[in-house]
Amino acid sequence: MIIGNEIQHIREHILGILLQVLKTNKRYINTYFVNQKHRIGNVDDDAMFRKLIKVTNPEMGIVTVTDLFIGNKKVVCDGFSIDDGKDFTCAVELFSVDDLYTILKWMQWRGLLDDILKVAYCFSCGSLGIHKLAYVQAHEGNKFVEYYDKEDNEIWCTKCQKYTSIAYFNHVDAPDKLVDNWFASASIPLLEDITRLNAKTDFPKDKENKAFLAKCKQAWNVLDVDRKRQIWAQYRDI
Repeated sequence: MIIGNEIQHIREHILGILLQVLKTNKRYINTYFVNQKHRIGNVDDDAMFRKLIKVTNPEMGIVTVTDLFIGNKKVVCDGFSIDDGKDFTCAVELFSVDDLYTILKWMQWRGLLDDILKVAYCFSCGSLGIHKLAYVQAHEGNKFVEYYDKEDNEIWCTKCQKYTSIAYFNHVDAPDKLVDNWFASASIPLLEDITRLNAKTDFPKDKENKAFLAKCKQAWNVLDVDRKRQIWAQYRDI
């Protein structure tokens, strides 16, 4: 199912970010005893407690995550149950995508994502499998020299199997910004399919489609993130 595949793609994407953040923080982050580097102003203990990560453990219900660390090349967490205080340890891959995003937003609040560089994606589908023309040293094992045209944004996407363009996003912003950019660049026929509006009959005096595009943008902006992702998954290959 396309939607399921897209959710799995987002899950793997977030897990990759969490792993990268832990690698840059000595493989361990305590979520309560914050160090001075990431403490925000004079935050008191009660405020810090409200900022703790609360997610749903499939076996224990709502839990608080107290530690994040790397175990067997995976992101693992310690924590305790909200109901009975029972301790637990589990891989965060067991959590839902929404809960993984909660952890990601907590890292953003702590300033732990500041050092993550922007990454190049395919503008159309979000794939990392992109190729760009470059000069290489033919007699030195095809060693990279420089890009064919540094200003050229065109790339070949191995997933789309066509030439598209590059989109640069910070890891945490990628899923949502990518979807918004995709909609903004959609063709008139595709926008008509998505919004159920008709550029000609609904806007007969709009020769340049400005009113139609404005209405489409308005309809898109009121949708929540999950609905936008569903539409992207359904229509992106058209």
